[in-house]
Amino acid sequence: MRTQLLPTVGVAAAAALFAGAAYLYTVRISRRSGGGFTIGTVPSRAAKQPLGRQEEPKEEDPKPRVDVYFGSQTGTAEDFAKQVQREGNARGLDMNVVDLELYDKARISSGTAVFLVATYGEGEPTDNGRDFHDWVSCEEDETALSGLNFAVFGLGNSQYEHFNSFGKAVDRHVARLGGKRLLNLALGDDDNDLRDAFEDWLDKVRPVAAPHDLADVRA
Repeated sequence: MRTQLLPTVGVAAAAALFAGAAYLYTVRISRRSGGGFTIGTVPSRAAKQPLGRQEEPKEEDPKPRVDVYFGSQTGTAEDFAKQVQREGNARGLDMNVVDLELYDKARISSGTAVFLVATYGEGEPTDNGRDFHDWVSCEEDETALSGLNFAVFGLGNSQYEHFNSFGKAVDRHVARLGGKRLLNLALGDDDNDLRDAFEDWLDKVRPVAAPHDLADVRA
């Protein structure tokens, strides 16, 4: 049995007709999509939608930093410093208790600092406050602490001749070197309700410890 064959001319004509129809279909689809086209490629009707703008997470404002320095011989000034730290941290501040012996000139030259310093013996600084006392007393650069806001609470005993001399020296020399007082010097007397005096002073420190409140209170 013989297989029937199409004439050669008929096959060629059919192929050409098919190719022409495919070309016209491609052109028609491309034009409907509203733009140019590449022969043999049908542009996609579905345009890629741009992603919505992603909001960057907001950085939280850093907490105001306050360094609480203590010069203590028997531990009372250190205890007071820790109380200041606890209350400050509870109010959203970044309070750091620092042994005055470990003060750093670069760090203490700016920011906010609270000093709780006791006078020892006959008007002498505490052992851990001696180096700081020597530095602020002898420093000649009167802009050394110009970026510092500070407050001083002195611990002493009025039975001694040189009552609170260390606290007075710290307050005087820090101001001389450009420091700006948050509060006037407060002098606690171990012979007359020292803790009550500290609590009264702490009530005044609370509203001025944060930088935005620095000009609000003077006492």
